Formats: sequence, structure tokens, C-alpha cells
Amino acid sequence: MQTDNCSVLFADLVGFSRLVELRQNEVIERQTRLMREITDPLLAKFDGRKVKTLGDGFMCQFQDKISAVEFSMAFLEAVKDFCALEPERDVFVFRLGLHFGEVIILEGDVLGNTVNIASRLEGISQPGSLTISEEIFEDLTDRLKLNFKKLGRLVLKNITQSVIGYSSQPILDMDHLGFEILGRQTQQQIKYCNSADGTTIALGKTGEGLPFLKAPNFVTHLDYDWGSEIWQPIYEEISQLGMLVRFDQRGNGLSERNPENISFSSMVEDISAVVENEKLENFVLFGVSQGAASAIKFASDHPDIVSGLVLLGGFSRGLSRRGDGQEGKIMLETQMIRSGWENENPAFRQ
Repeated sequence: MQTDNCSVLFADLVGFSRLVELRQNEVIERQTRLMREITDPLLAKFDGRKVKTLGDGFMCQFQDKISAVEFSMAFLEAVKDFCALEPERDVFVFRLGLHFGEVIILEGDVLGNTVNIASRLEGISQPGSLTISEEIFEDLTDRLKLNFKKLGRLVLKNITQSVIGYSSQPILDMDHLGFEILGRQTQQQIKYCNSADGTTIALGKTGEGLPFLKAPNFVTHLDYDWGSEIWQPIYEEISQLGMLVRFDQRGNGLSERNPENISFSSMVEDISAVVENEKLENFVLFGVSQGAASAIKFASDHPDIVSGLVLLGGFSRGLSRRGDGQEGKIMLETQMIRSGWENENPAFRQ
């Protein structure tokens, strides 16, 4: 067993399971040909090594950061051209994730935290794009840096440390006849944007058609909620009717966990950031519990783009804003929470 510092790249073929279900032999034959005609020659050109294939993609390593990025961009372009030669056949679209750091090399395999982070970066990449960590970005030339947009501080699935990420613009042939197959995926795509104060907001999209935006509320997690017995049936049903856009409230889930500001106005600004990032208009706004108030505020400020408002178990004003004499009680309970929540004596929690 030995250690080394290198760039690790993960590549995933978007919608692979759906494509195989429809045309198994044809898809696997074309994928094998793509690897032989595009991937292997490009790896040789940029001094990369294929570590292993993963059914729907591959993992490789590079000693040089810039070579890894140049390979990635050349690969995405080559795949687009590969599909353009056969517009009547299924379109292939990859998403890539790249990170640099220490790895363990064991019997030809590459293991370690660097590998895990690269894999998670691939998982949040948009189809046709490359997502890289700051460790990669900081060594790029000015010319290469122009290809990337800063995503901010990312909270990746099952990774304790946050990672600052950057994403390239997608390289896609939207006019390809087979592209609509990928558009009908029900698996959510997780991406990131920045709010007005720079806080990183994680958002997820599923389905197509009429936009349906869920306002933020306390204790959510895009990934875990999607598998929840409570929420998954609702989200899947909405995704069959239109395009569902959800995002984790600042301080929660995959969004920035420790933002400098957590306030009502900042949560309304977060809605604006997601709307602007996704270019939403004429959409239905869905407010649950705490999210109802920010949904109402945003809808009242933007009646030209919000076509409907759905509220569930929420409120328009919090207790301290209702003028019903509860302010003193609220201040007392707030102080009790601050003083007693972590106390070993369970009296307050009880």
C-alpha cells in the first residue's frame, strides 16, 4: 500500500439505467465503442490512467491538475460530436467530478477521502458539465478559469468537511432527437447557487413542465427528504405533473450550514436567488410550516411571476408579530432554550 497526491476524476453517463432498460444491447455496444474511440485516446493524450469502469461511467487519475481539466473539457466536447454523427440514436451525456488530494493506491485501485469527494462532486454536476474543487481551481490558468462559475461552499453527501466548488457551463446538444429521454428522468438533480449575501443554497429539480417551487422551511435535506416515506410520494406526484424545484433553507441540509445571517428577509432573498438562477416565471409557490410566511412575502412582492400560492400548516406572521400579548412569554421561552437545551438536567426538555 502506498500514498500519492493526484487528481481523481469520476465520469457518469446520465440516464444510463433508463437507456439500458429501453435498448440494452445497443446502448452497451455504443458505450464500449465510445470508451475505445474517445476515452482511451484522450487519456493517453493527457497522461491520465483509467482506474476502473463503473458500468455507467469510469474513474481515472492524473498527476497534473491542468491535464485533468483539459481532458474533461475535451471529453465532453468529443462526446457531443460523437452523438452528432448519429442523431437518430440515443444521446449520451456525461457529468464529471474532479478533486485533488492524497490517495491510497492498493493493487492498482485508488482509495481515500479524495476519491469520495470527487465522486460526490460528480453527483451534483449538471448533465454535460464538470464540477471541480477549489484545490483544482486555484492552480488553473486564467484561460481555463474563465470556463468555471463559483458554486460556493458545498455540503456533500456523507462528507463532513465542506468543499468550495466550481462548475463549467454544460456542453450539450439540446436539439439532439434523443435528448427528451434524458429530460424525463425522475431522479432529482442537485445544484447550487448563491443568495444576495453570498450564502450557498442547494436546490433540487425533478420533472418537467409547469414550475412548482417549494419555499424553505426548518429541518430539510434535499437528499434524505427525497427518500422520506412522508415526502417522497408527494414530491413524486408533483414531479409527474410539472417541474418541482426545492431548496434547503440556509443552515439546513445541503445548503451552507453556518451562514452569517439567518433572518426572515434573508430567506425571502433565498427564494429570489433560486428563482433567478433557474429563470422561473409563472410558477406556483408552495409554503409549508415556517415556509408559508416567506412564500406569502415573496408572492406579494412579485405578483407578476407567481401564478399561484399553496400553503400547508403555516402562518403569515410569527407569534412575536401578532400583537396578542405573547411577546413576554416568547422572550422567556427563548431564554430557557438558550440556557437549558444542552443542560444534562432534562427538566426543560421534558
